[in-house]
Amino acid sequence: MSDWFEFASSTKGVYGVDMSILESDFEREQREYYLLSSRWSELTPEAVLAEPAIVKSLDMMACSIDDSRG
Repeated sequence: MSDWFEFASSTKGVYGVDMSILESDFEREQREYYLLSSRWSELTPEAVLAEPAIVKSLDMMACSIDDSRG
C-alpha cells in the first residue's frame, strides 16, 4: 500500500485530485490479486542453502486463529 499512498499524495499535490475515495477498493483489489496469483515452486536440492528448520508448529485439529497469529 505504500505505493498507493505515494501515488495518492503525488496526485493530490500535483493535480489537486483527492484519490482517498478509491483507497479501500484498491486495497481489496491488491489483496485479492496477491492471494489468487501466488505460486508454489519445488526447489531442487542444489537450490537449498540450509537445512530445514521448523519456524512454527500448529496442530490443525486444535489450533485457533489467535494461536496462528502468536
